[in-house]
Amino acid sequence: MLMAIAIDTRWLHVKAGVANQIIGLMGGLAQCDQEHNYLSFGINPGIKQDNFQHYDLSGWRRKIYQGLWKTLRFPPLEFLLGEQQLVHFTNATMVPVRSARTKLVLTVHDLAFLHFPEAIERRNLRFLQEFCPPAIQRADRIVAVSQSTKNDIVNKFGVQEEKIVVIPNAAAGNFQPQDPERCRIIIQERYQVAKPYLLFVGTMEPRKNVTLLLAACEQLAPELQQVYALVLIGMKGWQQSGLQHAIAKLQEKMTVITPGYISQEELPLFYGAAKLFVFPSLFEGFGIPALEAMACGTPVLVANNSSLPEVVGEAAMLFANNNVADLKEKLLILLKDNQLREQMRAKGFQQAQKFSWLASGKKLRDLYAELL
Repeated sequence: MLMAIAIDTRWLHVKAGVANQIIGLMGGLAQCDQEHNYLSFGINPGIKQDNFQHYDLSGWRRKIYQGLWKTLRFPPLEFLLGEQQLVHFTNATMVPVRSARTKLVLTVHDLAFLHFPEAIERRNLRFLQEFCPPAIQRADRIVAVSQSTKNDIVNKFGVQEEKIVVIPNAAAGNFQPQDPERCRIIIQERYQVAKPYLLFVGTMEPRKNVTLLLAACEQLAPELQQVYALVLIGMKGWQQSGLQHAIAKLQEKMTVITPGYISQEELPLFYGAAKLFVFPSLFEGFGIPALEAMACGTPVLVANNSSLPEVVGEAAMLFANNNVADLKEKLLILLKDNQLREQMRAKGFQQAQKFSWLASGKKLRDLYAELL
């Protein structure tokens, strides 16, 4: 197999932020680089370009090799791909690479497993605790998706700042200003969502802190609970019992709709029709949904922690981290102030335009060129 830049796409089976980041960044890379040869390994990212090839490592093949790498640290990646000029591991861990000539790049999305270990599923926590620290130390360069993540890596692992390059995430190109009325009509027809609604998008897991949003809605005045619905979009994660109990409790007072995973093609419609987007997460490496919401013209309310202030800038409203009283207060302000929401809508468009996958692809291309 020809020597190339190999990119790890084993994580595309998880329909969440990491997969969106890999797809977006590779798309930006394909737009700006027709010179280097690329070889993805894992799940096919679907890039149809002469300088992009793919090695299938999905399904049962992925499971077998994942098991071997986790338990035996064998075989080296060269056994599958041959020796490559550079390998980019895209999710905080590496598999064995034997050749000392091969340059290694590692993307770190966040270090939530160090800050909130109790909010990480046990098997994932053990995996990250065992494999992330040595990968950070071995990498020739580290890609951090935000300045917040870069600072975290420096502080937690003592890595030199020069070793880390911030390459931010972005919203996909179809997340654009929407016609709210058109979106409302379509959402009502397809999903029977008749009321104006508050929106959350993300995996339903403890780190996303959806129970805080449910608790804040529980405390809203009855007249607001009757007027508005709450729409929670995302795949089910772990520890569902407490979350499902809280949803059922709120449904006695307020309409709560949980459509599950929504495709990237339909998601802009949900953003466009929403009155507000609320993101109460305990910790984020970036927070792509907040950026998607702003790109679609939806006013955004986020927790004041980790990377979120960096991503939303002056375009969103922040509430005190994990503080249900402050979240409720900010919800009331935004629901009652039409003019403020319009101002945030305009600012959100401007903030979202600061990020693009093409610009980030160019930064990644330059990083590769520096190492080769």
